Amino acid sequence: ITEFVNLIITDIEMPEMDGLTLTRKIKDTHAFKPVPVILFSSIITDVVRERGMKAGADDQISKPDLPQLTKRAKDLIDAFAAK
Repeated sequence: ITEFVNLIITDIEMPEMDGLTLTRKIKDTHAFKPVPVILFSSIITDVVRERGMKAGADDQISKPDLPQLTKRAKDLIDAFAAK
């Protein structure tokens, strides 16, 4: 899958499945495990950050910080490619 997907960015609040559940499912799936996941949400608090870490998120960024999102996304892609 890493030939086609370098990174997954998800919000936490979504209609069918929240981003924390999605992150857990990604990290529990062998084929997707090496793909970094960023939680990008307006509700990042200390409690939510802890839940994101437990779910397996590789990074968490508060909206609407797009410059930080692009920088950290690139850093994660580079770090995972170097493994």
